[in-house]
Amino acid sequence: MPTGLVAFALAVVLAVGCASSSKTAAIATVPGPGGVGAMPADVCSVASSTQVKDLLGATATGTPTTFAPYYKTCDWTAGSNTLSVKLIQIGHGQVGFGPTKVGLNSSVLTGVGDKATYSTGTNSGLNESLLVTNKGIVSLVVDVSTQAAADPQKVKDRLTAVAKQVFTALGA
Repeated sequence: MPTGLVAFALAVVLAVGCASSSKTAAIATVPGPGGVGAMPADVCSVASSTQVKDLLGATATGTPTTFAPYYKTCDWTAGSNTLSVKLIQIGHGQVGFGPTKVGLNSSVLTGVGDKATYSTGTNSGLNESLLVTNKGIVSLVVDVSTQAAADPQKVKDRLTAVAKQVFTALGA
């Protein structure tokens, strides 16, 4: 592999999270600083509207935030329920996201990325499920907090599906 360059796919067809789940579109990506790969131009495009609704119990529109070219997030809110997807490129002084939050019960999750943890528990009175995983130079968080308790296995499966979809989109 060429020194200092990791090639990611520049577009992958996925369901767009900020539009109808029955439509597909290419996820636009932008090169990372120094040519270190690609990040989605809009992180909200990595989860379909169906996935968001299944996790939050209602439809929601994602709000993207770009902290730096190598650190992007999207947050969806439906009432007091929230879903967050956070992506960071490892490097640029970044080591990736921490494996869990204090107070949540954490376990190793296999089959998603190079290293993953899945955590659940109550945080600020809400039921929280958190998946943190790294693959290659990408560190990813998929975090959902809901007022009502949900089937833990379904939530885990849904967060895992979003994570795998993100990695596929980035070619990681």
